[in-house]
Amino acid sequence: VTWETAPWTATTPAGTNVAISVRTGSTPTPDASWTNWQQLSGPNAQINAQARYIQYQAALSTSDPTKTPELNEVELRFSP
Repeated sequence: VTWETAPWTATTPAGTNVAISVRTGSTPTPDASWTNWQQLSGPNAQINAQARYIQYQAALSTSDPTKTPELNEVELRFSP
């Protein structure tokens, strides 16, 4: 498939951040043939990768220990 976008929704109080990265491959277990992690520039960023599988990782950060970002939803959109 062609992986198109990975839109997400998050609650990010001041001083917090959510960053989503993706990688793709054609083997069920990630190996050396998989792509490197690609950080998406925002919830509507294009992926434009062709592969059978995709993984995403979320990095949540804060500079204020009294505030926490919250990742609410991640979608993985594709076309056949």
